Amino acid sequence: MRSEWKLKLLEPFRMPKPDLEPEARKLAQAEHPVSARGVERKKAKDVKGTLARLWGYLAQEKGKLWLVVLLVLFSSALQLAGPVIVGMTIDYYIHMQSVRGFGWVLFALFFVYLIQAASMAGHNNLMILVAQRTVFQLRTELFRKFINCQLLTLTSANMEN
Repeated sequence: MRSEWKLKLLEPFRMPKPDLEPEARKLAQAEHPVSARGVERKKAKDVKGTLARLWGYLAQEKGKLWLVVLLVLFSSALQLAGPVIVGMTIDYYIHMQSVRGFGWVLFALFFVYLIQAASMAGHNNLMILVAQRTVFQLRTELFRKFINCQLLTLTSANMEN
């Protein structure tokens, strides 16, 4: 009885079962590609050209992107160094039952994790900065083109009158 009560309580939250088989659904989407909002999806006509244009915008931030790559590699190496230090500490200090120098190892481990966290924060912030600058530049260019189109439309309408 208790499980029936739970099932009735959760009934409004259950996902509806799909009315189409997966193959039929794929065929329907291929014929009428529609997004979740009901807007027709259009595929890019020139993917390579689009990526090349996007790289043109990102090329201005090439130095920052290389720094991001270096910081990612550095933080990954430090992320791997932490467990290695812990394993060596267990092998040397705990199995040997030696306390001498254990504090220095803990300090080194803390320092490794601190530098790793700073490196991760650095590459995250750099990528955010690069993305925001690139999107700002794209929007600025789009806005300028939009304004120029409106001005051309307005001037041609004035000339006809």
